[in-house]
Amino acid sequence: MAFMHALTTSVSATGRLSDGVQAEALIRSHLEAIKECPYADTYAELLCPSLAAITVPFQFTVAIDTDCSDDGGFTFPIETCSGETFQRITVGVSRESRPVLSMTTFKKL
Repeated sequence: MAFMHALTTSVSATGRLSDGVQAEALIRSHLEAIKECPYADTYAELLCPSLAAITVPFQFTVAIDTDCSDDGGFTFPIETCSGETFQRITVGVSRESRPVLSMTTFKKL
């Protein structure tokens, strides 16, 4: 019985690790694609064709959030970046509605 419990725990841990590794790869791919895109208030496949080339496995969901700041502080985020200096881009990955991983990068406009 103890062996079966240990085996189940091992399989569960491997699955979580695999989700994290896959989420990190998806996030890095999305961030690289966004770097190739011209500046936008939001990054979507229609505005950024390099995002459309990324295959997202059906069990995962990718969300891209952006906000802007004129001083890099982001104390009072601004939704529309016209005339601002910095853009914060956060890419998050969920699996079956559970957050797995998110990463943030900054773009100087």
